[in-house]
Amino acid sequence: MHRALLIQEITCRICSLANDLSSLAMLARTCKDTHEPAICVLWEEVQDLAPLVQCFPHDSWSVVETELTFTRPLASEDWDRFLHYSRHIRNLRLRNPTRASRYRVHSSVISTLDASRPEPVLFPCVHIFEWDAEMLGYELLDTCLGFLGAQVRYIHLGHPHLCPDRPECGLRAGLSAIAHQFPSLEHVYLGHSFADVYRGPPPISEALLLPERLSALRTFCIYGFPIAEAVVYALATLPSLEILKVTLPFDSTWSGTFPSKAFSTVKQVFLRMTAPDYISFSAVAKFPSVGEAYLEVIDVPKQSTTNGFYEAIRRQFSPRSLLQLEVSPAGTFPYAVVAFIGSVIADCYWCVNDTLPTMTALVPFALHPNLSDLFVPFDGTQPVSLSGIKDALPPGTGRSHVTSLGVGYSPLTVSHPQLVAAYLSRLFPRLGGQEGRSLMWGECDETAEGHQLQERWKKVRELLTCFYAIREDERDITARELTQSQETARLRCKGSTADHH
Repeated sequence: MHRALLIQEITCRICSLANDLSSLAMLARTCKDTHEPAICVLWEEVQDLAPLVQCFPHDSWSVVETELTFTRPLASEDWDRFLHYSRHIRNLRLRNPTRASRYRVHSSVISTLDASRPEPVLFPCVHIFEWDAEMLGYELLDTCLGFLGAQVRYIHLGHPHLCPDRPECGLRAGLSAIAHQFPSLEHVYLGHSFADVYRGPPPISEALLLPERLSALRTFCIYGFPIAEAVVYALATLPSLEILKVTLPFDSTWSGTFPSKAFSTVKQVFLRMTAPDYISFSAVAKFPSVGEAYLEVIDVPKQSTTNGFYEAIRRQFSPRSLLQLEVSPAGTFPYAVVAFIGSVIADCYWCVNDTLPTMTALVPFALHPNLSDLFVPFDGTQPVSLSGIKDALPPGTGRSHVTSLGVGYSPLTVSHPQLVAAYLSRLFPRLGGQEGRSLMWGECDETAEGHQLQERWKKVRELLTCFYAIREDERDITARELTQSQETARLRCKGSTADHH
């Protein structure tokens, strides 16, 4: 028989399933038995410091234009409620401000907490720490890291906007402190995969990665700028590293040697680099266990370099381990206008044993600056969601120039041709403007299955034409409204000038 749950266990489960703050607050006020379990869940995740600042006595802080700030120095007796609740926090995600908070925390609050804290560690149980670099910068990052205990497992330091003429000292100080403070750290993230590459000196200190300290590190993802050569050598010796996503250093000589078991535990790798830098790196480093590899070329390689680049791939990865390989062709050939891929598959019918790229593999072609004609078969049977369509491209992406798409005998399920059409329209908004030439597929055979496939792709083409017409109509309306607005502003300005005279 199963063991019966105790009343306290039932209470804890009820609190853990309550998915809104108001319900948890009511449970915390109901009785003594529900207070502590509700408080534990209520304070498990904090997204900014405003609720904690409000734990201090009311005469110690004030709100000026929705901004919280301290009005006096903090005494040791002021900290009791803060320390009581901060011990419950497991996820500290510092964003300023958040939708859940009515107030914005002034930057001086962190300095005041640091100057008067009664204990070295203010958040002893935090496992996840996230920092919003766009809102908070990095000036106080190392101070906030000093508030955390040694149990941190996950750190995400936001998306930095670095430039060569303004090195980010706060970021360097914060990164240098990580290895010394968090020996149990498993995951480190900094930046996003579609960030522009920073061409200045690597802002990461060699002290960030000390294998004897970060032996538990499993994920290391640093986007947007190159890491130092010394950091790569340190990464190679980490005994638990499984996911590596970095930009390789530029013009590196790789004067050192990698140990025989370098990168032996890495299963997934994402590398951004120039083609010559990758060729030189692959000559000294191997990934014997990698099953998934994504290589993004950020320069325009010479024709003589291209062959060496693909030879370097074969040299660096094991054919027994590598199951998925993506090489960004959009970065490799930025002046290409026509791309014809997969001619063998295109000349024959698709069957269940064929392995086709997913629709997400079309994204690099959508980001290509000049491509107008694309022929590539893909798997049109994969699930597509509305959120996946909306987030298919990085923010701020311009319109793709692709006006013609050939899909060969790409399979397409009957259940969601409209979602496939919406996804293709999101990637290639100019599709649909050339009627029959906009979307093309192979001539299907006379079987029932062949007719069904042809009808599905016809439906997709019809929808693409509709989406294109709607989009162009919206564009015309916006242009007319803008012209009308400008004309109205001009007339007002003219009238104001006449009145003045």
